[in-house]
Amino acid sequence: MINSAEEMSALVDSQVKIIADPIVRASLQSFLVPPIKQQRGWGYDGSSDETLLCWLVLEDTKSDTGIVYSDMGFGARNPWGLVFLSKLITGDDSGWFQTFEHAFYDSFAAGDLKIWSLVQKEQGEILDVIEVGLTLNEAFEKRNKQKRDPSIYAIEHRRIPSK
Repeated sequence: MINSAEEMSALVDSQVKIIADPIVRASLQSFLVPPIKQQRGWGYDGSSDETLLCWLVLEDTKSDTGIVYSDMGFGARNPWGLVFLSKLITGDDSGWFQTFEHAFYDSFAAGDLKIWSLVQKEQGEILDVIEVGLTLNEAFEKRNKQKRDPSIYAIEHRRIPSK
């Protein structure tokens, strides 16, 4: 359990250091804020009286979103959550991730990075790389313009092996 802003900062630092992609790491660092302890309403709409202790560590004010850490709720398995800054709720379970990096990839903040690729897949295997170095919006536009069924195409972030 994280008990202080210093402990939370150390955890964030350790998560950032393992991000192999320098573009992703630099972008993520530009959105970091000193850890802010918050009580957030449990669930998608916050209608429950139950709250969870969370630490807000990343803010993207342009999209009104952030990333929090909580070892409660979706906790031990998926402690990094995407949340709205303007609503003190935890959101849906699909917005919670095992790592800070994976939460960042699913955030609006990562969408502008030219790290996205359009690939053709079949049964989970990449058959062809259509284009690389796209923003997320560009990748979706190119996928939607494909002559074949768009469902056979996937959009993926680039993967740089860890050292």
